[in-house]
Amino acid sequence: MSQIWALFLLLAFGLKSLSSPTKSSRVSRSKKVVDAKSKRKSGGRYDFVLERGGKCGSEVWALRKLVKMERRRADAAVAEVERERAASATAAEEAMGMIQRLQREKNSIQMGYNQHRRLCEARDVHDEEVIQSLEWVLWRREAELRLLRQHTRAISYFTSTTMY
Repeated sequence: MSQIWALFLLLAFGLKSLSSPTKSSRVSRSKKVVDAKSKRKSGGRYDFVLERGGKCGSEVWALRKLVKMERRRADAAVAEVERERAASATAAEEAMGMIQRLQREKNSIQMGYNQHRRLCEARDVHDEEVIQSLEWVLWRREAELRLLRQHTRAISYFTSTTMY
């Protein structure tokens, strides 16, 4: 556990260890101290102000300014992502609305087509029945005509044979 802590201190602050009796030249020279009063919570992170010799004010100010700039940049990136998300959500809603409208139009056209097809099929069946009926009437009239012609020939034959 102490090795992990030492690695953390080395990476975070350049410290060898807080409990080591011999301090590195960097640690002794800069006398880094965590100021408990300057610890503040901002955006889910803790900022620690490190004091260094006589350059404390300008370095702290520069670090604070850098942190503020990074926060602003991060906040701007988050805001941009949120705007993009909102825009994509709006575009998706519009696309879904258009898809639903097109599906309704397609269904309406399909229903109209099916109704027209059924009407045409019914009309074709009716026309076929009318044609068959007219063919039957024509056949019957032709049969009556043949019968009448036969009667006419028979009458003319009997009348022509009885006159002479």
